[in-house]
Amino acid sequence: MSTLTKLSAEDRLDVMELMVRYGRTLDTKDAAGYAGLFAPDAVRVTGNGTQHGRAEIQADIQGSMDRWRATIRHFLAPPLIEGGEDGQHCAVRSYVQEMVDVPEGPCYVSQVAEYQDVCVKLDGQWYFQERQIVKMLDGHADVIKRGF
Repeated sequence: MSTLTKLSAEDRLDVMELMVRYGRTLDTKDAAGYAGLFAPDAVRVTGNGTQHGRAEIQADIQGSMDRWRATIRHFLAPPLIEGGEDGQHCAVRSYVQEMVDVPEGPCYVSQVAEYQDVCVKLDGQWYFQERQIVKMLDGHADVIKRGF
């Protein structure tokens, strides 16, 4: 059984808002805003490899966004926030479902993934210190085959 977080209610809400902002920056193709959600020395691990620091993270996500030919929306599940005994760090686990808007048809699930995060509070603001994106279900090949 996991230990419940020791974070304040305000900190928990701030971490949840960080998660929502993450999805919004993806949906609006805001690579700079996306990278700004990460601590300056953050590490991000994806299927594209590992990026270190905001500049590498921004370059990688911008490359991904530039390849998107359809509208993509990210639907995030409520996060599980653990730890936080020091009030400055916590572990967060959440799921995301990525949907693609298919022209003249229904939306399409392109992937389901788990976010495995370590968040850090710097100067009163919460950031991703580490983010690992673990694919659980992958529909990207079918999306590409359909031309989206």
